[in-house]
Amino acid sequence: MPSVKKHSKRASKLDPYRDWIKGLIEKYNLSNVRILEEIRQDGYDGGKTILGDYCLTLRKDRRIQAVYRYETESSHR
Repeated sequence: MPSVKKHSKRASKLDPYRDWIKGLIEKYNLSNVRILEEIRQDGYDGGKTILGDYCLTLRKDRRIQAVYRYETESSHR
């Protein structure tokens, strides 16, 4: 019977920034691009894909507030 190897979870470059990112989304609902700019200024040198994947997990339960726009005719003639 083959032996089963346990894989340990590897640390991510994003790990030190996760709480900060969560706060930016909760407080300001910043885009991934804007968050990437913020954390790169603090030394993050990881990729944008891993950031996008993490942000997606944080935003999955957020509702998008729809804004209904309608126009009426002017009453001035």
